Amino acid sequence: MFDSSTKSPTSPLREPLAWLALCAAFGLSSRAEAAFTTTALARFSTDYVYHGYSKSDDHPVAQAHAGLAHSSGVYGGVWMTAIDFGGARSEFIPYIGVQRALGGGFRLDAVVSGYLYEADVFGESADYVETSMSLDWRGLLTARVSAAFDSSGSSHTSAAGEFKARYPLSDIVDVSAGAGFDELGEVTTYDVLYWNAGLSYFIGSHVVADLRYVDSAYFNEVSGPGVIDRFGSAEAGARVVFSISVGF
Repeated sequence: MFDSSTKSPTSPLREPLAWLALCAAFGLSSRAEAAFTTTALARFSTDYVYHGYSKSDDHPVAQAHAGLAHSSGVYGGVWMTAIDFGGARSEFIPYIGVQRALGGGFRLDAVVSGYLYEADVFGESADYVETSMSLDWRGLLTARVSAAFDSSGSSHTSAAGEFKARYPLSDIVDVSAGAGFDELGEVTTYDVLYWNAGLSYFIGSHVVADLRYVDSAYFNEVSGPGVIDRFGSAEAGARVVFSISVGF
């Protein structure tokens, strides 16, 4: 887990969190009358695929989320999921973010997240911090860029970018797709291109079922004496993932 007392004053953990905390304080103090809303979600998924590879060794997982949002645009929460990845069995992702409407249906989000594990991953401490910014248009198109500091405990910073598109076929069915690129060469010995496409079916106002094809490809692989692949034989490639979520 993260212990800020062990970090240097220039740690990448402190600076983004301090920046977002300042934004949050300004937003809350300037709109003291604004209301809070809470969200909660439970999900069952046949696989936990992240950036094109499985963090659950192709096994089903249970996931949960709890969030709190302020009408000023400040929000935060935590994702929790079971994993089967390099000896770790659970992943916790606390986050804090700020969003602002830009007009014309556009919204800008800035988020700082922590990826925390209850055990070492492939024999190494793997906790890290990620900062990201995304630009969304009416919930239909989203572009996102991110940087992971000390990515997977490797002492390297990795960058990623992705694009997502969603289109409602009806009041209860959405079709969506996305693609991204994760520059992981100094972390895992390869970069990853990943993509997905699928359908979401809304059952009432609280339940959604999702069926999705996901795939990935590795680039710029490096091997040889002294080269360590921190993800070992992480499962990757084409698969179909089904999930069902209940949210409030």
